[in-house]
This record gives sequence, C-alpha cells and structure tokens, in this order.
Amino acid sequence: MHYEHYHAYSYTGKAFSDAQIRRGEAPSNYPPIEIVDRKNPTALLDSLDEAVAWLDKELSGHVPVDAASFPVATRLEYSRAQLQQAAASQVVYGYWSVSGRYVSRQLFPCNGGSDCQA
Repeated sequence: MHYEHYHAYSYTGKAFSDAQIRRGEAPSNYPPIEIVDRKNPTALLDSLDEAVAWLDKELSGHVPVDAASFPVATRLEYSRAQLQQAAASQVVYGYWSVSGRYVSRQLFPCNGGSDCQA
C-alpha cells in the first residue's frame, strides 16, 4: 500500500497512568490514550524509507532496556512490514530506555484525506 506521507510522534520523559492522563496531569505532548486524539506530529515524512529511517534514529538514540532480546534492527523490520499493510498499519512503541526514561515513538500513515492533520 502506498501512502501520501507518514505522521511521526515522539515523547521522552516520565510515564503517566491512564488516570493521570484523563485528569490532565500529563504534558501536552504525552501520547494520548486514544489514537484519534493525536495532534501536532513531531515530523511529517514523505516516504516509507524516510519513516523507517526516522524510527531507526529515534530508537537507536533511546535504546530500549530489552534491546538484547528484541533488537532495534528487528523492530525496524517489523515496523517496515507493518507500515506496508493496507489495514492497521500504524506502528506504536512505548518502552523504558536504558537511561531510565519512558520513550514513546509512533508512526501513522496518511493519505491526505479530510482527517489529515498535516
């Protein structure tokens, strides 16, 4: 499947519970509970290769604590395959980094329709 572009979202910092998010205690750039509430992408990427390269840079810059058992390279292979599918093609990672920070990285394909926030 070919998409017009990809929306990339990122957050690095403290983790918040669903209850804290609902009460408005999380920062405005914290990933929302509902994907539909996602606003203001960190980046707009024009191709699948660009989207996977962005994800590679982001994940490599914030190494997951479980990288030995689920390497970044494996995550990127999975992500590329997932983003090429016609349905349910978003990629969402939320994990603890080796530095002890919560990391959220998300990619959503977009065809530029009326619901596009680009």
